[in-house]
Amino acid sequence: VEVTVSGAVDPLSGRIAEPAELDAIFDERVRGRFAHRKLNDDRAFADRVPTAENIARVIHDELAPAIGERTGARLVRVRVDETRRNSFVYGVMP
Repeated sequence: VEVTVSGAVDPLSGRIAEPAELDAIFDERVRGRFAHRKLNDDRAFADRVPTAENIARVIHDELAPAIGERTGARLVRVRVDETRRNSFVYGVMP
């Protein structure tokens, strides 16, 4: 999973958001919830099949509010790599 954010660059750190904070948000909101679990049993997939396209959308919806609240950045897109040849993006394309 690749996450892209946008926002104001901090003049001291040169970053939009601290990578460690983004990792923590991802761990709390996504990895802890979905890793090594049957996605069909998760409430997010009660009415949709857990395809890579839908997984990208659900991850985006989970991360966007937390990233905004905790870092001030805006989640732009989420990319899920299904295989080396297949990846799916949800959000704004660059």
